[in-house]
Amino acid sequence: ATAFATQPEVVTIVDDDPTPSVVLTVGAASINESGSGTSTTVTATLNTPSGQDVTVTMETSGTASSTDFTLPMTIAIAAGVTSASVTLAAVDDTINEFDETVVIDILSVTNATELGIQKQTVTILDAGITAGGAHTCARLTAGTVQCWGFNSSGQLGNGTNTNANTPQIVSGIATAGEIT
Repeated sequence: ATAFATQPEVVTIVDDDPTPSVVLTVGAASINESGSGTSTTVTATLNTPSGQDVTVTMETSGTASSTDFTLPMTIAIAAGVTSASVTLAAVDDTINEFDETVVIDILSVTNATELGIQKQTVTILDAGITAGGAHTCARLTAGTVQCWGFNSSGQLGNGTNTNANTPQIVSGIATAGEIT
């Protein structure tokens, strides 16, 4: 007689799935320092889902200092998911300055690879204000300038010599970098 018994077998599964690659995008290329529109999303997207959690570590450079914005420096993409986002938010200050840039770059990726060089730039639009002897001018976040006050010599820039108690658009300036 022949006895049949269960024989153990060893099976090796080779993981031949391609390593996912990640790209970095931003929701808005510019944000305001104050008022509305002061933040944007930074998203890491995989070209294919991963069976493992993916961590994207970022670094920043540009003309903005670390006190001008907040940004978590890692994006965690859960296994089976293809993207995740964090928020870049401007920090309002009272300094009258030029618009500043935040350049976001991938420093390292765990369980995936960076697809080429992934750099995104976000511009923080500054709203500034300055005053003369008897007039005041403000640079709005869109870059336009408005002035009000005493205008005997045309210092309000609106093409008249009429004093104004309310802000007047300065003629001929579409996008000011800074007012002093």
